Amino acid sequence: RKHKGVWTTEMGIFREAQAQALVDGPPGRVRHLQRLIRVPALLIDDLGASGRKPSEFQLASMRDIIDERHSNQRVTFFTTNHNSFADLEQIYGAHIISRLQQAVGKFIRLDGPDRRLF
Repeated sequence: RKHKGVWTTEMGIFREAQAQALVDGPPGRVRHLQRLIRVPALLIDDLGASGRKPSEFQLASMRDIIDERHSNQRVTFFTTNHNSFADLEQIYGAHIISRLQQAVGKFIRLDGPDRRLF
């Protein structure tokens, strides 16, 4: 089945990568990440939601997803509860956030009530 788009969370990316690694070893994890890189449209929800520094694998994976998708002009959306690129830089570091800034152009803050509470 060919996917036109994927909506996932940051944690969902790595939870599924781990699940695939348990089934097929490292090649399963790589196939999962390659699918996210190649899908025509990707939305990554809750970027930086854990507030913790990602592992080296997670950092490398996010850098790869951002770089490859941007280089191949694939539509990518990110959502976060953080207020700025500077906030995200505290979690991901300047290296990844500079790539994210180049890929997305600007940070758009949307305010309003939390729709999940209705």
